[in-house]
Amino acid sequence: MHQGWFQIAGLAMDFAGVMLLAYEWLVGHLAQRREEEVAARGVREMKHLEFAQQSVRDERMAAHYRMVAARTEDRVRNEGTEIRQQGHRVRLPVFVLAMFLIAAGFLLQMLGSWPGGLPGFAITAN
Repeated sequence: MHQGWFQIAGLAMDFAGVMLLAYEWLVGHLAQRREEEVAARGVREMKHLEFAQQSVRDERMAAHYRMVAARTEDRVRNEGTEIRQQGHRVRLPVFVLAMFLIAAGFLLQMLGSWPGGLPGFAITAN
């Protein structure tokens, strides 16, 4: 076997690993944007509830608004947590696989660049 193929295989593995890292970053970025959108929607809902509460004179209606506000806060917090958990379930395995591919690619490139080939494994440099 010719030693140059190790370099080609190593470069291909490095490229695949870097592309997986880019995918992992994109997944994280999109999850962060979704989380920010959920938080912004929650802030808008809370402002609407606060505005509605200003003109309420009935204690039962005020209690209702407090309950709705508490549920809104809980929902926004839970949605944010769910988005983070979904991201972690996807991102961690992709990151680990990317690091493995990059490390394996590096080792293959080292084998492909070893001076004089690897005669012990019947790998020639020329």
